[in-house]
Formats: sequence, C-alpha cells, structure tokens
Amino acid sequence: MLALFRHVSEARAARAVDGGLVTAALRRLKRAIDMFDCLHLSLFDHDTDYLLDEVAYYHRELDKDLPNIEHIGVMPGPEVSIIKASICCDKLDAVMDMAYALQRERGDAFTLAPSGSMWIDVVPRGVSKATGLAQVMQAQDVKLQEVMAFGDAMNDYEVHAS
Repeated sequence: MLALFRHVSEARAARAVDGGLVTAALRRLKRAIDMFDCLHLSLFDHDTDYLLDEVAYYHRELDKDLPNIEHIGVMPGPEVSIIKASICCDKLDAVMDMAYALQRERGDAFTLAPSGSMWIDVVPRGVSKATGLAQVMQAQDVKLQEVMAFGDAMNDYEVHAS
C-alpha cells in the first residue's frame, strides 16, 4: 500500500512540475500577445474554454465554437490541465502578420499557425497534426499510402507536407 501511495504522490508531483512548466511557458506567450491589442488568448481544458479577455473579442468558428466559456481575466494556475491554446485576432486582415510576429517572439517554445479566418493555433514546438497522425499510424500499423488527409488552413500544412 505504501508503494502505491508513493507512486500516486510521485505522479501528482510530476503533474505539478509539468503544470508549472506549462504555466510558465503560457505566461511568456501571454506577455507577447499583450504587445498587440488585437490578440486575445483562449485556453482549453477537457471541459472549459477559458477566455482571458472579454467574450465580445472572441469570434466563434467551426472548431472554435466556445461552448463552455469561463471568462477568467488572468492566467489559470498549474492545477488547471490546459490541453489547447488558441489566439483570436480581432483584425481579420492581420491574422497572418500576427502569427508571424508571435512566431518570431515565441517560436522557441511554440509553433503558431493561422487556423480559420480569425484564429491562430498554438502548439508546443515539435508537435503538430502530422506528429499526431504518425503516432496513430504507428499504433494502428497503418502505412502512409493508406492515409488521406484534408485541410483548409496553415495548421494543416505539416500533414500535407509529410
């Protein structure tokens, strides 16, 4: 029983460290976003869409319909398990420029790719739809010749390139 308790405690401690690292990286990203009035960060866990700015700044799109909104105004702590981050750009003609500017500022930690008409997807450096697809293919023993991919935005580029 003691070994099980120790394992659970170690797992919790590891999640707290990972959560702290994620939180620190997201805080640095938030500082870069705050340089531009037209950018608004949204964070997602399994159940909630955390909006750091007023709801009116966020534009709903097909994959960003924001069904479970919670306006928090400040970054959540490491106890919140963030699984996705996206940035809404409220200037339609500036999405590509803003993605480029943020990539220059935080490209050491993240890849930032336009997604839809007003959104920029944020993923950890080295992670993409292509790396996810490769993991699924390996787990299911699927060959590249058996795969077909579709996409409509720059966040789909790596899937098509591979």
